[in-house]
Amino acid sequence: MDTFMTNFSRSSLRIAREPDLLPRQFLVVLVLLVAILVGCATGSHQTSWFGEFQQAQRGDTEATVRVATLDALASRALIPADACLATAEAATRAVAAGLADAGLRNRRVLEEVACKAHHPEARYRLLELAVQVGPGTDVDRHFERLLLDHPETFWARQGFELLWRLREPGTEAHLGRRYASWYQQLSGTSLAGHSLFYGAQALLALPGVLQSVTPESREALHLLLLLIEHHSDSVRWDDGVLLAADLLASLGYRGDETRLLEEALLPHPSRGYDTLVDVFSARLRLRLARLYQRQGKFTKALYQLGLVVNVHDSLSLKDDALWRSARIYATLGKADAERRTLTFLVEHCPWSRHLDAARERLAGVEER
Repeated sequence: MDTFMTNFSRSSLRIAREPDLLPRQFLVVLVLLVAILVGCATGSHQTSWFGEFQQAQRGDTEATVRVATLDALASRALIPADACLATAEAATRAVAAGLADAGLRNRRVLEEVACKAHHPEARYRLLELAVQVGPGTDVDRHFERLLLDHPETFWARQGFELLWRLREPGTEAHLGRRYASWYQQLSGTSLAGHSLFYGAQALLALPGVLQSVTPESREALHLLLLLIEHHSDSVRWDDGVLLAADLLASLGYRGDETRLLEEALLPHPSRGYDTLVDVFSARLRLRLARLYQRQGKFTKALYQLGLVVNVHDSLSLKDDALWRSARIYATLGKADAERRTLTFLVEHCPWSRHLDAARERLAGVEER
Protein backbone atom coordinates (compact mmCIF):
# COMPACT_ATOMS: atom_id res chain seq x y z
CA MET A 1 0.00 0.00 0.00
CA ASP A 2 2.80 2.37 0.94
CA THR A 3 4.54 1.53 -2.28
CA PHE A 4 1.39 2.23 -4.25
CA MET A 5 0.92 5.60 -2.54
CA THR A 6 4.55 6.53 -3.16
CA ASN A 7 4.26 5.72 -6.86
CA PHE A 8 0.95 7.53 -7.04
CA SER A 9 2.47 10.62 -5.46
CA ARG A 10 5.39 10.59 -7.88
CA SER A 11 3.04 10.24 -10.86
CA SER A 12 0.90 13.08 -9.62
CA LEU A 13 3.95 15.25 -9.12
CA ARG A 14 5.19 14.48 -12.65
CA ILE A 15 1.78 15.19 -14.16
CA ALA A 16 1.54 18.43 -12.23
CA ARG A 17 4.89 19.60 -13.55
CA GLU A 18 4.38 18.64 -17.21
CA PRO A 19 2.34 21.75 -18.13
CA ASP A 20 5.38 23.89 -17.20
CA LEU A 21 7.35 22.27 -20.03
CA LEU A 22 5.01 23.54 -22.73
CA PRO A 23 5.87 27.26 -22.48
CA ARG A 24 9.59 26.46 -22.48
CA GLN A 25 9.35 24.32 -25.60
CA PHE A 26 7.19 26.96 -27.26
CA LEU A 27 9.75 29.67 -26.48
CA VAL A 28 12.59 27.60 -27.91
CA VAL A 29 10.69 27.00 -31.15
CA LEU A 30 9.72 30.66 -31.32
CA VAL A 31 13.34 31.80 -30.89
CA LEU A 32 14.47 29.42 -33.64
CA LEU A 33 11.77 30.66 -36.01
CA VAL A 34 12.71 34.28 -35.36
CA ALA A 35 16.38 33.51 -35.99
CA ILE A 36 15.55 31.80 -39.27
CA LEU A 37 13.33 34.67 -40.40
CA VAL A 38 15.97 37.26 -39.48
CA GLY A 39 18.65 35.25 -41.31
CA CYS A 40 16.49 35.00 -44.43
CA ALA A 41 15.70 38.71 -44.30
CA THR A 42 19.40 39.56 -43.88
CA GLY A 43 20.38 37.32 -46.79
CA SER A 44 17.67 38.84 -48.96
CA HIS A 45 18.79 42.34 -48.00
CA GLN A 46 22.42 41.49 -48.81
CA THR A 47 21.50 40.13 -52.25
CA SER A 48 19.36 43.17 -53.02
CA TRP A 49 22.03 45.57 -51.70
CA PHE A 50 24.82 44.05 -53.75
CA GLY A 51 22.68 44.10 -56.88
CA GLU A 52 22.04 47.82 -56.41
CA PHE A 53 25.73 48.41 -55.76
CA GLN A 54 26.75 46.69 -59.00
CA GLN A 55 24.13 48.68 -60.89
CA ALA A 56 25.49 51.92 -59.43
CA GLN A 57 28.99 50.92 -60.50
CA ARG A 58 27.96 50.14 -64.07
CA GLY A 59 25.33 52.84 -64.53
CA ASP A 60 25.62 55.74 -66.98
CA THR A 61 23.98 58.29 -64.70
CA GLU A 62 25.48 61.67 -63.92
CA ALA A 63 28.38 61.58 -61.47
CA THR A 64 26.50 63.58 -58.83
CA VAL A 65 23.55 61.15 -58.91
CA ARG A 66 25.86 58.12 -58.84
CA VAL A 67 27.79 59.45 -55.82
CA ALA A 68 24.51 60.15 -54.01
CA THR A 69 23.30 56.64 -54.79
CA LEU A 70 26.50 55.12 -53.41
CA ASP A 71 26.27 57.30 -50.30
CA ALA A 72 22.74 56.00 -49.72
CA LEU A 73 23.90 52.43 -50.18
CA ALA A 74 26.66 52.97 -47.63
CA SER A 75 24.12 54.20 -45.07
CA ARG A 76 21.90 51.14 -45.68
CA ALA A 77 24.66 48.55 -45.48
CA LEU A 78 24.30 45.98 -42.70
CA ILE A 79 27.94 44.91 -42.81
CA PRO A 80 30.82 47.36 -42.14
CA ALA A 81 32.79 45.94 -45.07
CA ASP A 82 29.92 46.79 -47.45
CA ALA A 83 29.68 50.32 -46.03
CA CYS A 84 33.44 50.77 -46.61
CA LEU A 85 33.12 49.44 -50.15
CA ALA A 86 30.28 51.80 -51.10
CA THR A 87 31.89 54.81 -49.40
CA ALA A 88 35.21 54.16 -51.14
CA GLU A 89 33.48 53.77 -54.50
CA ALA A 90 31.61 57.03 -53.94
CA ALA A 91 34.85 58.81 -53.08
CA THR A 92 36.57 57.36 -56.16
CA ARG A 93 33.75 58.48 -58.46
CA ALA A 94 33.65 61.92 -56.84
CA VAL A 95 37.40 62.46 -57.24
CA ALA A 96 37.30 61.26 -60.88
CA ALA A 97 34.43 63.65 -61.66
CA GLY A 98 36.07 66.60 -59.95
CA LEU A 99 33.49 66.70 -57.14
CA ALA A 100 35.94 67.84 -54.50
CA ASP A 101 33.44 68.30 -51.67
CA ALA A 102 31.87 64.86 -52.12
CA GLY A 103 35.28 63.20 -52.42
CA LEU A 104 36.55 64.91 -49.27
CA ARG A 105 33.38 64.05 -47.34
CA ASN A 106 33.65 60.35 -48.18
CA ARG A 107 37.34 60.23 -47.39
CA ARG A 108 36.59 61.72 -44.00
CA VAL A 109 33.97 59.02 -43.38
CA LEU A 110 36.51 56.33 -44.22
CA GLU A 111 39.13 58.03 -42.05
CA GLU A 112 36.74 58.03 -39.12
CA VAL A 113 35.92 54.34 -39.60
CA ALA A 114 39.61 53.48 -39.95
CA CYS A 115 40.59 55.37 -36.79
CA LYS A 116 37.65 54.89 -34.44
CA ALA A 117 36.45 51.44 -35.53
CA HIS A 118 40.02 50.28 -36.29
CA HIS A 119 38.73 48.77 -39.54
CA PRO A 120 41.48 47.43 -41.87
CA GLU A 121 39.43 47.61 -45.06
CA ALA A 122 38.65 51.29 -44.48
CA ARG A 123 42.36 51.99 -44.20
CA TYR A 124 43.04 49.98 -47.37
CA ARG A 125 40.36 51.92 -49.25
CA LEU A 126 41.97 55.17 -48.13
CA LEU A 127 45.31 53.92 -49.44
CA GLU A 128 43.64 52.95 -52.72
CA LEU A 129 42.16 56.43 -53.09
CA ALA A 130 45.48 58.09 -52.27
CA VAL A 131 47.30 56.02 -54.90
CA GLN A 132 44.68 56.85 -57.53
CA VAL A 133 44.82 60.58 -56.80
CA GLY A 134 48.59 60.53 -57.34
CA PRO A 135 51.74 62.14 -55.96
CA GLY A 136 51.50 64.58 -53.07
CA THR A 137 48.78 62.58 -51.32
CA ASP A 138 48.78 60.52 -48.13
CA VAL A 139 50.02 57.27 -49.68
CA ASP A 140 52.87 56.78 -47.23
CA ARG A 141 50.73 57.65 -44.20
CA HIS A 142 47.93 55.25 -45.08
CA PHE A 143 50.36 52.49 -46.05
CA GLU A 144 52.18 52.88 -42.74
CA ARG A 145 49.00 52.75 -40.70
CA LEU A 146 47.72 49.75 -42.64
CA LEU A 147 50.93 47.78 -42.06
CA LEU A 148 51.49 48.73 -38.43
CA ASP A 149 47.86 48.60 -37.25
CA HIS A 150 46.75 45.52 -39.20
CA PRO A 151 49.87 43.47 -40.08
CA GLU A 152 48.16 40.06 -40.00
CA THR A 153 45.18 40.92 -42.21
CA PHE A 154 44.35 40.23 -45.83
CA TRP A 155 44.12 43.98 -46.46
CA ALA A 156 47.71 44.59 -45.35
CA ARG A 157 48.96 41.98 -47.82
CA GLN A 158 46.80 43.58 -50.50
CA GLY A 159 48.41 46.93 -49.70
CA PHE A 160 51.79 45.66 -50.93
CA GLU A 161 50.27 44.38 -54.16
CA LEU A 162 48.28 47.59 -54.66
CA LEU A 163 51.35 49.83 -54.55
CA TRP A 164 53.19 47.51 -56.92
CA ARG A 165 50.32 47.19 -59.38
CA LEU A 166 49.56 50.93 -59.56
CA ARG A 167 53.15 52.17 -59.40
CA GLU A 168 54.27 55.11 -61.50
CA PRO A 169 56.80 54.19 -64.26
CA GLY A 170 60.35 54.93 -63.18
CA THR A 171 59.62 54.68 -59.45
CA GLU A 172 60.72 51.05 -59.05
CA ALA A 173 63.98 51.82 -57.23
CA HIS A 174 62.24 54.14 -54.76
CA LEU A 175 59.40 51.67 -54.27
CA GLY A 176 61.78 48.75 -53.76
CA ARG A 177 63.71 50.54 -51.05
CA ARG A 178 60.48 51.74 -49.45
CA TYR A 179 59.26 48.14 -49.26
CA ALA A 180 62.56 46.92 -47.83
CA SER A 181 62.65 49.74 -45.26
CA TRP A 182 59.60 48.22 -43.55
CA TYR A 183 61.38 44.96 -42.80
CA GLN A 184 62.64 45.82 -39.31
CA GLN A 185 59.29 47.23 -38.17
CA LEU A 186 57.41 44.22 -39.52
CA SER A 187 59.84 41.69 -38.06
CA GLY A 188 57.88 39.08 -36.15
CA THR A 189 54.79 39.42 -38.34
CA SER A 190 53.74 37.52 -41.45
CA LEU A 191 54.38 40.66 -43.50
CA ALA A 192 58.15 40.59 -42.97
CA GLY A 193 58.51 38.22 -45.92
CA HIS A 194 56.28 40.47 -48.04
CA SER A 195 58.52 43.48 -47.49
CA LEU A 196 61.57 41.50 -48.62
CA PHE A 197 59.93 39.88 -51.64
CA TYR A 198 58.27 43.01 -53.01
CA GLY A 199 61.40 45.04 -52.34
CA ALA A 200 63.48 42.63 -54.41
CA GLN A 201 60.85 42.39 -57.15
CA ALA A 202 60.75 46.18 -57.53
CA LEU A 203 64.53 46.45 -57.75
CA LEU A 204 64.69 43.67 -60.35
CA ALA A 205 62.17 45.52 -62.52
CA LEU A 206 64.77 48.20 -63.22
CA PRO A 207 66.30 48.12 -66.75
CA GLY A 208 69.46 46.05 -67.07
CA VAL A 209 69.43 44.64 -63.54
CA LEU A 210 68.92 41.06 -64.72
CA GLN A 211 71.64 41.29 -67.38
CA SER A 212 74.61 42.35 -65.27
CA VAL A 213 75.77 42.62 -61.69
CA THR A 214 74.67 46.02 -60.36
CA PRO A 215 74.15 47.48 -56.89
CA GLU A 216 70.41 46.90 -57.38
CA SER A 217 70.83 43.24 -58.35
CA ARG A 218 73.08 42.61 -55.34
CA GLU A 219 70.60 44.36 -53.06
CA ALA A 220 67.70 42.34 -54.51
CA LEU A 221 69.61 39.08 -54.04
CA HIS A 222 70.38 40.03 -50.44
CA LEU A 223 66.68 40.62 -49.75
CA LEU A 224 65.66 37.32 -51.35
CA LEU A 225 68.28 35.30 -49.48
CA LEU A 226 67.09 36.94 -46.25
CA LEU A 227 63.55 35.86 -47.06
CA ILE A 228 64.62 32.30 -47.92
CA GLU A 229 66.83 31.88 -44.88
CA HIS A 230 64.68 33.45 -42.15
CA HIS A 231 61.06 33.50 -43.34
CA SER A 232 60.26 30.07 -44.70
CA ASP A 233 56.76 30.37 -43.22
CA SER A 234 55.96 33.36 -45.48
CA VAL A 235 53.39 32.87 -48.22
CA ARG A 236 55.93 34.55 -50.52
CA TRP A 237 58.68 32.05 -49.75
CA ASP A 238 58.06 29.90 -52.86
CA ASP A 239 58.03 32.98 -55.08
CA GLY A 240 61.21 34.20 -53.41
CA VAL A 241 63.04 30.94 -54.14
CA LEU A 242 62.06 31.02 -57.81
CA LEU A 243 62.91 34.72 -58.18
CA ALA A 244 66.31 34.20 -56.56
CA ALA A 245 66.97 31.20 -58.82
CA ASP A 246 66.02 33.27 -61.89
CA LEU A 247 68.35 36.05 -60.78
CA LEU A 248 71.29 33.71 -60.20
CA ALA A 249 70.67 32.03 -63.57
CA SER A 250 70.49 35.33 -65.45
CA LEU A 251 73.74 36.46 -63.88
CA GLY A 252 75.43 33.17 -64.81
CA TYR A 253 75.81 31.81 -61.28
CA ARG A 254 74.71 28.26 -62.11
CA GLY A 255 76.53 26.72 -59.18
CA ASP A 256 74.82 29.03 -56.71
CA GLU A 257 71.48 28.35 -58.39
CA THR A 258 72.03 24.62 -57.92
CA ARG A 259 72.88 24.99 -54.23
CA LEU A 260 69.87 27.25 -53.69
CA LEU A 261 67.46 24.68 -55.16
CA GLU A 262 69.10 21.81 -53.24
CA GLU A 263 68.68 23.65 -49.95
CA ALA A 264 65.12 24.67 -50.78
CA LEU A 265 64.21 20.98 -51.10
CA LEU A 266 65.54 20.09 -47.65
CA PRO A 267 62.90 19.28 -45.01
CA HIS A 268 62.11 22.19 -42.71
CA PRO A 269 59.75 22.54 -39.70
CA SER A 270 57.81 25.50 -41.10
CA ARG A 271 57.42 23.95 -44.58
CA GLY A 272 56.89 20.36 -43.50
CA TYR A 273 59.21 17.39 -43.64
CA ASP A 274 57.65 15.77 -46.71
CA THR A 275 58.95 17.54 -49.81
CA LEU A 276 57.35 14.98 -52.12
CA VAL A 277 53.77 16.17 -51.95
CA ASP A 278 53.48 19.66 -53.44
CA VAL A 279 53.69 21.04 -56.97
CA PHE A 280 56.29 23.62 -55.97
CA SER A 281 58.78 20.92 -54.94
CA ALA A 282 58.13 19.06 -58.20
CA ARG A 283 58.92 22.23 -60.15
CA LEU A 284 62.14 22.67 -58.19
CA ARG A 285 63.16 19.06 -58.84
CA LEU A 286 62.56 19.44 -62.57
CA ARG A 287 64.61 22.63 -62.64
CA LEU A 288 67.37 21.05 -60.58
CA ALA A 289 67.46 18.06 -62.94
CA ARG A 290 68.05 20.40 -65.88
CA LEU A 291 70.98 21.96 -64.05
CA TYR A 292 72.44 18.54 -63.21
CA GLN A 293 72.06 17.53 -66.86
CA ARG A 294 74.00 20.59 -68.02
CA GLN A 295 76.69 19.84 -65.45
CA GLY A 296 76.97 16.22 -66.63
CA LYS A 297 75.59 14.86 -63.34
CA PHE A 298 73.25 12.45 -65.09
CA THR A 299 72.67 10.09 -62.16
CA LYS A 300 71.54 12.96 -59.94
CA ALA A 301 69.35 14.31 -62.74
CA LEU A 302 67.65 10.94 -63.28
CA TYR A 303 67.06 10.60 -59.55
CA GLN A 304 65.22 13.93 -59.34
CA LEU A 305 63.24 13.17 -62.51
CA GLY A 306 62.30 9.77 -61.14
CA LEU A 307 60.83 11.40 -58.04
CA VAL A 308 58.71 13.72 -60.20
CA VAL A 309 57.42 10.78 -62.26
CA ASN A 310 56.91 8.16 -59.55
CA VAL A 311 56.22 10.02 -56.32
CA HIS A 312 54.87 13.52 -56.90
CA ASP A 313 51.16 13.92 -57.60
CA SER A 314 51.63 16.71 -60.12
CA LEU A 315 50.41 15.21 -63.40
CA SER A 316 51.25 18.30 -65.46
CA LEU A 317 55.01 17.88 -64.90
CA LYS A 318 55.32 14.13 -65.39
CA ASP A 319 55.58 14.28 -69.19
CA ASP A 320 58.35 16.90 -68.96
CA ALA A 321 60.22 14.65 -66.54
CA LEU A 322 59.77 11.60 -68.80
CA TRP A 323 60.92 13.46 -71.90
CA ARG A 324 64.03 14.81 -70.17
CA SER A 325 64.79 11.34 -68.78
CA ALA A 326 64.60 9.88 -72.30
CA ARG A 327 67.01 12.53 -73.59
CA ILE A 328 69.48 11.72 -70.82
CA TYR A 329 69.29 7.99 -71.61
CA ALA A 330 69.96 8.86 -75.24
CA THR A 331 73.02 10.86 -74.21
CA LEU A 332 74.25 7.90 -72.16
CA GLY A 333 73.62 5.51 -75.05
CA LYS A 334 71.09 3.45 -73.08
CA ALA A 335 68.68 2.63 -75.93
CA ASP A 336 66.54 0.16 -73.95
CA ALA A 337 65.96 2.60 -71.12
CA GLU A 338 65.20 5.37 -73.62
CA ARG A 339 62.70 3.12 -75.45
CA ARG A 340 60.90 2.17 -72.22
CA THR A 341 60.68 5.80 -71.12
CA LEU A 342 59.36 7.02 -74.48
CA THR A 343 56.83 4.17 -74.65
CA PHE A 344 55.56 5.07 -71.18
CA LEU A 345 55.27 8.72 -72.19
CA VAL A 346 53.28 7.91 -75.35
CA GLU A 347 50.95 5.46 -73.59
CA HIS A 348 50.28 7.35 -70.37
CA CYS A 349 50.56 11.02 -71.38
CA PRO A 350 48.49 11.39 -74.58
CA TRP A 351 47.98 15.07 -73.74
CA SER A 352 51.69 15.84 -73.64
CA ARG A 353 53.26 18.58 -75.74
CA HIS A 354 56.15 16.16 -76.27
CA LEU A 355 53.89 13.47 -77.78
CA ASP A 356 54.77 13.97 -81.48
CA ALA A 357 58.48 14.30 -80.77
CA ALA A 358 58.37 11.22 -78.53
CA ARG A 359 56.67 9.13 -81.24
CA GLU A 360 59.18 10.27 -83.82
CA ARG A 361 62.09 9.53 -81.52
CA LEU A 362 60.60 6.16 -80.54
CA ALA A 363 60.31 5.14 -84.18
CA GLY A 364 63.97 5.97 -84.70
CA VAL A 365 65.06 4.02 -81.62
CA GLU A 366 63.09 0.92 -82.69
CA GLU A 367 64.69 0.94 -86.17
CA ARG A 368 68.14 0.45 -84.71
